Amino acid sequence: MSWHSWLVQAAGYAASLTVFATFCMTTMRPLRIAALCSNVLFGLYGYFEGLYPILILHACLFPVNFWRLVQVLRVISPGSGPEPKPFDILLLRPHMKELRLKAGETLFRLGDHADAMFYIQNGELLVQELGANLGPGDIVGEMGILSHGRQRSASVVAKTDCSLLSLTGAKARELFFQYPAFTMRLIGVLTDRLIDDVRSETLARLHAAAAAAHPPS
Repeated sequence: MSWHSWLVQAAGYAASLTVFATFCMTTMRPLRIAALCSNVLFGLYGYFEGLYPILILHACLFPVNFWRLVQVLRVISPGSGPEPKPFDILLLRPHMKELRLKAGETLFRLGDHADAMFYIQNGELLVQELGANLGPGDIVGEMGILSHGRQRSASVVAKTDCSLLSLTGAKARELFFQYPAFTMRLIGVLTDRLIDDVRSETLARLHAAAAAAHPPS
């Protein structure tokens, strides 16, 4: 076998190995990189062996895999430096569905089964039990899909006409493993809300203690 034939056969076997490797990968970035390598190797193999259907297929797949890799890198690298930018939930829009609410409509009620979280594009929501308002850019419903019981901890209604993006709990849990920056964004949201709850409870106790120590005459 000539060196030329040996190299062509080696490219074919290497291409097959990279395809096999993609089935063993659990994260998207190495999977897409391996897919790009397989496209190049299969393209070379198809060209030198005169297998033009294989060449055409992988020539078409290469830009698709390249674009998917760019999308993955945008999602997992939202920013750099001492204060990186917070993860942009809109990068997950291909996995989300749009939902519109009229003013006064209920998004979900306390005790409901939690099957999705929501990103507010436009409008204003009211968390009834807390009297808290949520607006564009805020996330709501994430606690329900992360809790063991998968139940809503409050009722949320639309104060105005709203445009939301919904992400199912199953898809969110899948994306947690693919996109660590998304997970960190939700952890940050949950932490901020817990801190606000602790601060509010502490202030309420301090006011109650002050009132008890200095009752009105």
